Amino acid sequence: YYSLHFTLAYTAIPRKASLRLIYTLDPSLDLHSTSIGILLNGIPVANVLPVNQSGQSGSGQHSGTFTTDLSLPDSLLVRANSLTIEFKGTGPMEREDQAKTRVLIRVSPFSALQVDGDRIQWQSNLSQLPLPIFDPDLQTTTTIPFVFLSKPTPTTLQAAGVIASWLGLLVSTQPVHFVVSHGTIPAGNAIIFASDKSLLPASLQLPASAGPLLALRPNPGDDKGSVLILAGDTEDQLLRVAQTLSLTRNANGQSQGALVSLA
Repeated sequence: YYSLHFTLAYTAIPRKASLRLIYTLDPSLDLHSTSIGILLNGIPVANVLPVNQSGQSGSGQHSGTFTTDLSLPDSLLVRANSLTIEFKGTGPMEREDQAKTRVLIRVSPFSALQVDGDRIQWQSNLSQLPLPIFDPDLQTTTTIPFVFLSKPTPTTLQAAGVIASWLGLLVSTQPVHFVVSHGTIPAGNAIIFASDKSLLPASLQLPASAGPLLALRPNPGDDKGSVLILAGDTEDQLLRVAQTLSLTRNANGQSQGALVSLA
């Protein structure tokens, strides 16, 4: 058997799940006595009987690729999941050393598991950082927009580099990529760098206070996205925010550097 482990985003509510299983079988197998069990999180959800492209199953020599489309129960999906593909059947009689080298079933890398659903709005809770901006448990590559509300200076770019390094050092199965947006906050999740807090949109509902600021807010252009805001009244204050965040595993108010106002 083979188990595939996959993780769903914290902001995802699964509504529909499907599996397209593409595979080949050893030609010596009898299709009448062969099946493939599908388990989701340890619970059997399907038993696949091989059917060739003509729609018939049978015994004897066979070749080619088999394709099966299945619906999976979304009620079984959780944050961390396991999909198990289990071969059921018997191979031809042969010596033990030969049996160990024979591959009875090969699952194609073009097989696909798809989960559809809804997104929920993430609470503005800094203690959960880097969530929701970056989820290190996801198997997909994350692309994070870096937003500059004005032309970035070398010090502003240094602050962005500090945050990029912080995210890159977090444990993840896939790398994190970055794109740059000038003057516009894109949909989804993003990180905003501002050395002049007066440029921040009023829709972010930030406190009118002086000094460096670190805040997590709903994206004003996408209510299902979030923006992490690093801001100050000067470039040096912005850099202080970035350095403080990079020295703290979670931004829970227990800063290990310069004092930053958390909002």
